[in-house]
Amino acid sequence: TPPSRCKFIGVHKNRMFLGSNNQYPGRVWWSEAFEAEAFNTDENFADFTRSTGGRLTGLIEFNDQMVCFTEDQMFGIANVDQDVPSIYEIAKIGCVAPDSIQAGFGVLCWLGRGGAYVWDGNEPPQRVSDHTSAALGKMSLSSHGGSRAAIYDRLYEVHLIDGNNTIVLTSRYRYDLVTKTWATLAYPSVKAWAPLTVATMPLGHVDANVRHPVYGQADKSGSDYAIYVGNVTTQDAGANYTCQVET
Repeated sequence: TPPSRCKFIGVHKNRMFLGSNNQYPGRVWWSEAFEAEAFNTDENFADFTRSTGGRLTGLIEFNDQMVCFTEDQMFGIANVDQDVPSIYEIAKIGCVAPDSIQAGFGVLCWLGRGGAYVWDGNEPPQRVSDHTSAALGKMSLSSHGGSRAAIYDRLYEVHLIDGNNTIVLTSRYRYDLVTKTWATLAYPSVKAWAPLTVATMPLGHVDANVRHPVYGQADKSGSDYAIYVGNVTTQDAGANYTCQVET
């Protein structure tokens, strides 16, 4: 049976990956191929203990592998169809916000202790927040652990939220993957929305097959539980919003 009460879930090579529970905070398990509920928990797992980077803080499929993050390192799990899977360190760069881990347009983006990072799967991960505001500087799991992000329209959009689900800043930060520049999305009034996921518009829609962010309630003190589709017009909830570019 699957390990219980896991915090993270992913799919790779037609297998279900589950990671981190109360008993094994640094462990990742994977199921049998095409059998999402069939787990050999005695053999099909990898441990990322404190001696190799601490507890697990997220996982995602990218570049033909399952990428697993701790607070201080990132690892890869590949070749799970072979007798001996490949488990290796990718870089000594971890993640402090599980929901900031996003893949799209050929890159992987996330928030680590040093700020925002981008990885193309080949060259070493690059920190891309060196010259932005202090908000994307030194980060931690407690101060930014609830942060959420989405990738769409070749933009990586981040909303900073702390570990107690309280919004740190009302502004959203957008990193342009093409121009490699940052911009700020500012609302005319305080909104407790954050990216929840990305949806691909269905056939028949004017934006068919285009990725759009989906926003929803993020701050625990908010009261608006509606779901909003972003990047469609310059209005949401009947109010205009403006974009400001940071130099």
